[in-house]
Amino acid sequence: MKVLIADGSSLIRNRLVDSLNGDKDIEIIGQAKNAIETIAEVWKLNPDAVVMDIQMPAGSGTEVLQSIKKHKPSTCVIILTSSDDPVYREKCLALGAHSFLDKATEFYRVAEILKGL
Repeated sequence: MKVLIADGSSLIRNRLVDSLNGDKDIEIIGQAKNAIETIAEVWKLNPDAVVMDIQMPAGSGTEVLQSIKKHKPSTCVIILTSSDDPVYREKCLALGAHSFLDKATEFYRVAEILKGL
């Protein structure tokens, strides 16, 4: 499974890479630090899954999600965010996100979800 990680925080990106690197079935093929880079990397790298925050610099995470699902509908998008607002959750799931996870309490679930795809 080829995975792109997109988050404005290098700390979060590095933590995700560290937590997923030990799995032989998951390959981190790229990282993006903002919305513009995320879209560009999805087009360039064609990942199977994108783990991204909904709040990123240089754009809206919901717009990135819409773009991915419109142009690459088979790409799994996992939202990992600290914005646990139910409105964000409902909107992202309605736009095609596979999962909507809270960074503080569900970080560990990313690997579990990726393995289940």
